[in-house]
Amino acid sequence: MSDMSDQDLIQHFASREELRRWPATGHPVTSPSVVLLSGNLGAGKTQMVRWICEAWRRDTASPTFAIHHEYRSAEGTLDHVDLYRVKSDDDLEGSGFWDLLQNDRAMLFVEWAERLPEDVWPRTWTKVFIQLKKEEGADEARILSMKIRKR
Repeated sequence: MSDMSDQDLIQHFASREELRRWPATGHPVTSPSVVLLSGNLGAGKTQMVRWICEAWRRDTASPTFAIHHEYRSAEGTLDHVDLYRVKSDDDLEGSGFWDLLQNDRAMLFVEWAERLPEDVWPRTWTKVFIQLKKEEGADEARILSMKIRKR
């Protein structure tokens, strides 16, 4: 899918189980890419990364308060960074975040990416913006908005 053009998608999911199946339907993401996840607390960003790892046959670690998780498989490495607790550049530096941006085969998922300026992401990478929102009046329902911007 390396010659894919820019794409936009908005999809409604009535339940968490329905949303859980979404990553297994195929992914339009190639390396190097950064997937920028946004949404309120509890919207399901971390869970979405776990489901993507599951669909891509990568084991995930138990939930912790680490800024960076690395998930390896025969297909490659997926890095998951959660910027929610980052308070300073020192926090980012100590996590090895900047080194992740040097990997030309990166598959990087970043929660709370809006905390960084947009120009930190390598220009040659595909950028995937995923926003998860709880649907009003429905506890389990989610709205997923996705924009893919080709390098």
